Amino acid sequence: MDDSPAYQFMQIMWHHQNGAKWGGAWSRLNHAMARTLIVAIQSGLTFEKKDFVRFVEDFDAYRWIGENAGERMYSAACDSSRNLTVPNLTAARAYEFWRVRKPFFWQGKRLAVGRAFRWEDREVRVTSFHDGNDTLTACAYGEYPDHRRVEKRYTITHAALRAAQKPAKVQEDF
Repeated sequence: MDDSPAYQFMQIMWHHQNGAKWGGAWSRLNHAMARTLIVAIQSGLTFEKKDFVRFVEDFDAYRWIGENAGERMYSAACDSSRNLTVPNLTAARAYEFWRVRKPFFWQGKRLAVGRAFRWEDREVRVTSFHDGNDTLTACAYGEYPDHRRVEKRYTITHAALRAAQKPAKVQEDF
């Protein structure tokens, strides 16, 4: 199997920075790898389905991706407004394969942490995914003079998203 352009890019950084880790610079290596992955995603490099699995196996990615940072990577892959490009669907699919996640869609676009959409007549933002339960959490926020706070928290399934997007049946008056 040939390495994807994204894997090759990550491999270059790993080999370049790997010598630094033995001098006690794990933070330097971890930061460099995380930033390199964001650049790979945002520049539109092609990912293969198993790339995130390989990042864990070959580059100790659990040290530099982590739970929350991983969602940041997924958001960058899914959301064109964040990275000022088009979504990197190969990166999104590779991340989904690694997390064993069926993607959640709203109006034809993948939902990712930070993405806003209308739910039950309120604007909500995706705050997390629960891959084992096939659900996501989205929150509606209220504005207060000195802060924002969660007013309503929703646990949303794939089926609920599909149902909410079905066009309403039109009844004709006779």
